[in-house]
Amino acid sequence: MPEIHTVKRGDTLWDISFKYFGHPYAWPRIWSFNKQIQNPHWLYPGDHVRLREGGGVRQVGVGVGFVRLRPAVPSNAVFARNLGFVEDRQEPYWGEIVGSPDDKMMLSEMDDVYVQLDGKHAVDVGQQLTVFEPLDVSNRLDSQIVYVRGTLLVDRLNPKTNLARARIVESLDVIARGAKVGAVDRKIEPVFPVPNEQNVIASIVGSLYPHQFFGRDQALFIDKGSKDGVQVGNRFFVVVRGDEWRKGLAKAGPMAERRAVTDDDTMARVERTPPPGPEDAYPAETYGEVMVVRVRQKTALCLVTAAMREIARDAVLIARKGY
Repeated sequence: MPEIHTVKRGDTLWDISFKYFGHPYAWPRIWSFNKQIQNPHWLYPGDHVRLREGGGVRQVGVGVGFVRLRPAVPSNAVFARNLGFVEDRQEPYWGEIVGSPDDKMMLSEMDDVYVQLDGKHAVDVGQQLTVFEPLDVSNRLDSQIVYVRGTLLVDRLNPKTNLARARIVESLDVIARGAKVGAVDRKIEPVFPVPNEQNVIASIVGSLYPHQFFGRDQALFIDKGSKDGVQVGNRFFVVVRGDEWRKGLAKAGPMAERRAVTDDDTMARVERTPPPGPEDAYPAETYGEVMVVRVRQKTALCLVTAAMREIARDAVLIARKGY
C-alpha cells in the first residue's frame, strides 16, 4: 500500500477506502490520518491523501532523490471555519429556508431544503449558497458578524415563484427552518502566529454566545483593530494582577475574610486575615492567550488558544511588542 494517494477527479474517501482496504467503511480511518481535510466530502484533484498513520518528517525514495513530506499546516496554526463578516453592514440576505421534504425539525448534511429567494439576486442551478445566522454581539463592532451553519447546493429553481430546492452539502451546526441564506465573506484558511509590532491593551466587547466566561477554542471580539496596529496572527495574553481571593471578598459577606484559629483548643475563635500587600506592585500573571483570526478597523475576532482557567468578560488582554 502506498503512503500517499493523489486525488483524481471524482475521487471520494469512500472510493479510496474501497480501492486500498477492500471495503468502503474504512473511510473515517483515512480521514483521521489527514487533518488538512476539513470536510470529508470535499476533495480536489491534486490533493494528497495519507493512507496510513504517520507524523513528523518522513523521507520517501523517488528515483535517485528524496521527497520530504512535511505537515501542510504547522501545529500552532488555527482555523476559522464558521465565522463570516459582512462589510459595512450591507444586506447579505438572499432568502431563507422555509421548509424541507424530510420529516425532521433539525436539519444537517445531505438533507434537502426549500429556500424562498428574494428575487433580487441571480441564482443558478448548481450554485452554492451559505447558510448563516446573523449575530448582534455588540453595537461597538464596525461589521455585521454572522455564524455560518453550512452550505447549500441548489439543484432546482422555479423562476416564477423564486422557490429553490437545495441540498445541504456542508453542516457545521444544526440547521433549522428560518435560517438565512446568501453570499458571505467566508474563507476556510489557516492563521499563523505573527509577532506584534507594538504594545496594545484590549478589552472583550462581544462573543458568539451570551457567555460570561470563555475557555479554549471559543471565539470572542475585542475593541482593537487595524487602526490600532492589530494584525491577523497577533497574540494577546490574558493577564491579571493582585490577590484573586481578596477580589471576591466584597460579595462574599463579612465573615469571608475571617479564619479559624486552629492553635487554640480552648474555644472556637476566629481572626481577621492579615491586611493585603501592595497589590499595585504585584506582577501581572498570564493565564490565557488568544489569537487574532480576523481584523476590521476598530475590532478583531479572536480565538482562545490557551486558558489555565476561565476568562471573564472584564479580562485585560495585552499584546506585547515582539511576541
